Amino acid sequence: MTQTIAAPVESARAPLTKVPTGPIVVGIGGVDPDSVIRAARVLAPHAADGVLAAAVLEPPPAAIVGAEPRLMPPSWVDQQRADLAMQLADRLRKTGSAASWWQTRVVEGEPAFALTDLAEAVHAPLLVMGIGRHRTLDRVFGSETTLRAIRLASCPVLAVHPDLDGPFHDAVVAVDFSPASTYAAQLALPLLAPSATLHLVHAWEPSEDDDAATANEKYRAVVSERFQRLVDLLDVPSGIEVKRITREGKPAECVLDYASAHHADLVAAGRHGMNLFARLVVGSQTTAILRDAGRTVLVAPEPPFATRDRLRLLLTGASRTTHSDEWAPQLDAFTARNRGRHVVVDVEDLVFGGRVVDSGLELVRATYDPDAHHIDIGVAEPERPARRTDRVIRTITAVEVTTDPGGQDRALRVEHGGGCTTLTLASD
Repeated sequence: MTQTIAAPVESARAPLTKVPTGPIVVGIGGVDPDSVIRAARVLAPHAADGVLAAAVLEPPPAAIVGAEPRLMPPSWVDQQRADLAMQLADRLRKTGSAASWWQTRVVEGEPAFALTDLAEAVHAPLLVMGIGRHRTLDRVFGSETTLRAIRLASCPVLAVHPDLDGPFHDAVVAVDFSPASTYAAQLALPLLAPSATLHLVHAWEPSEDDDAATANEKYRAVVSERFQRLVDLLDVPSGIEVKRITREGKPAECVLDYASAHHADLVAAGRHGMNLFARLVVGSQTTAILRDAGRTVLVAPEPPFATRDRLRLLLTGASRTTHSDEWAPQLDAFTARNRGRHVVVDVEDLVFGGRVVDSGLELVRATYDPDAHHIDIGVAEPERPARRTDRVIRTITAVEVTTDPGGQDRALRVEHGGGCTTLTLASD
């Protein structure tokens, strides 16, 4: 199914992700440094703090002296660093006057670690690298530097294909309606040519179980609504055409087949997971896209929890978490959005069947105390705000916020030992 829509000129709710304000970091080196420099020249006008071109001095080899290996002397390392800095500056001068004014730096270490550490240190909004080679031996011996950088980076990574020669005209975004894929779509927009096309491709695998037919049909029915929510979040420039595409099958294969059929020059995807383990494994779909795309690839990390939580609400209408370290920011944001709204408090004991409903109240606060391990919900009577009631909830297992189709919070549900407490918000 393919739909063409008129892109909105402006969205009041976007962007929700805060882009760092440092320079774009460009890794100059590897097998195709010229394509990376060309990409940086395309991106430079969009970089508020300019471009930082970096070359990596890898750890020096050990010299065999007699029977014992010894590290190369510091003077050798200093000379190599100076030579590399001169080579970097000379290469930029030869590419044009604009590149000659970029900042430059030589960093030391294994390239993926050195470049991602630099990007984090300077608060880079983007790390640009060559897409590299992806032969079987490269994978076995771990030399897929760009893939390793994507696993480590806290910022988006643009893996540049050698054919890149200007702004992108057809960008394909792998969409799974997650915060990470939404972030990828937002990041792709500034890279597009004025009359480009943004293809939002959602690929999923229906269950083949006989009992899953109803669930599959329900999912197909909600895809259109989720697409609309996603497009509403994107601040699409005037002149950019947006297409929504749904495919059934293996996500990476569907996305790459579509990109090839439409001669896309950019594929964008989200990377799930902020912790170290998630970074190290990335994700099979994102890895497959990077290895097999045959074109420039943009990979966006998952945004911080506060943004992730809000995006989930606006994309799917619900955000549920069982992680206690996420409850405080989730509830603080909920309170900030809804303080003073009228609520109905419904406390249900699922073990004994008891239930208490209290209405005619307004929300004062909902907070989580990580030291005491409890949630405090404060409500008051609108006519007598000094008469406030606080309910302390312990043995919490999950917190969920839901919204209406317009993005306004509808309810807060706290699941706890043997019951649940629900705050239903009155519509404005």
